[in-house]
Amino acid sequence: MPAAALLYTGDPLVFHDSDTGAYLSLAESLIRAGRFGGESSPDIIRTPGYPLVLVPGVLLRRPELVTIALQIGLSLLTLGLVFRLTELVSRRRDVAWWAALLYAVEPLSIIYASKLLSETVFTTIVTATMYALAAYARRPTVALALTAAVGLAAAAYVRPIAYFMPIVVAACLLVVQIARRRPWRRVLGHAVLVVVVAMGLTGVWRVRNWVEAGYPGFAGISDVNLYFYLGASTRAARAGMTYYDMQREMGYYDPDLYLQRHPEQAAWTPAQRLTYMGEEGRRTVWGAPLTYARIHLDGVVRTLIAPGATDALRFFALDAGLAGYLSVFVDQGVWRGVMRLFRELPVVFWANLILAPFVLAYLVLAALGLGRRAVRGEPTSVVTLAVVVYLLAIAGGPAAYARFRHPIMPLLCVYAACGLDVVRRRLGPATPARAQVRTTA
Repeated sequence: MPAAALLYTGDPLVFHDSDTGAYLSLAESLIRAGRFGGESSPDIIRTPGYPLVLVPGVLLRRPELVTIALQIGLSLLTLGLVFRLTELVSRRRDVAWWAALLYAVEPLSIIYASKLLSETVFTTIVTATMYALAAYARRPTVALALTAAVGLAAAAYVRPIAYFMPIVVAACLLVVQIARRRPWRRVLGHAVLVVVVAMGLTGVWRVRNWVEAGYPGFAGISDVNLYFYLGASTRAARAGMTYYDMQREMGYYDPDLYLQRHPEQAAWTPAQRLTYMGEEGRRTVWGAPLTYARIHLDGVVRTLIAPGATDALRFFALDAGLAGYLSVFVDQGVWRGVMRLFRELPVVFWANLILAPFVLAYLVLAALGLGRRAVRGEPTSVVTLAVVVYLLAIAGGPAAYARFRHPIMPLLCVYAACGLDVVRRRLGPATPARAQVRTTA
């Protein structure tokens, strides 16, 4: 994919996205000054996980080549983890091979290995953590609990949306293990250990933000999203404006315009502005909960079912006219957005339509394989379902699209293979023993 894109366009910038520039700038600051941020002030918007991954490529002055090669290696590691996790869950090697095959051809894993974005690194960490949790469910030990805690903290350092995942995981482990009549004191101790270690490790970065910038949060990008994404989409819906027009009016694309609308903040520190954005964003969303609920649910649906072909087209500069099109889905909903895509951008529409049946097959098979096990109360399945629901719920909102489904695809492939085995056994030819039973009945 990256070789074909580079040969076709001759432009390495096709591997960049809207967030890539910020990540590269932070990697350069780590190399040049040994600090995370500019020369005059520390960065409190991002976390250091992905910029550290970019450092080797920036040092060698080949950020695209080195980082993409590294991410392909991580994607292969994820493939191996999918195999091992499926083998652990199903206790069958043939099902594990099917899961590995499903992940090997899964479109998002191919596309985002070639993007200078945090998705591939985050996905590998989440999958490795789930493997540790699956092993813990089979044989609870302090070492496995600690491994899972470190993995959860590392995931948050790469993408802050994982910040609260330790609480979700610990609660699930506690409930499931007690339901299986395991010694509750031991299980409670392990659950507390997971939360304390994971939140303690991320708390180190919060302390850093407070000491260096007076900012109490983990990553300022959360406050930016609350104000300019969640809050802006809610305001736009209530005012009858388009989502992007509201963002422009609020000064998202123009810091000078933002200060014109908030002149009192000219003398504020970045930490004070971010704190204000977070509080104002929450106030806006909670002021119209039903309006935002519809927007958020639309985002969850987009994340879950968007085929992702648009991202592949972007590699080859075949997505002309798509810039700003996400606003149509936010303002008018998923169905009307698809219909407009059909009329106005047929290449994008048909490319996504070709991939849509594959996405649907993955989802249906994963629901079949995961649902059956979760209903039976299998610990790994319950925790996996909780992680999938958590990541989907956090990803929802106005900015949601296929990219945010990438981290859960390895887990869906694990259970899609299990679902495929169920279908195969149901539709396969009856064995002589089964045929005899049917005849006798």
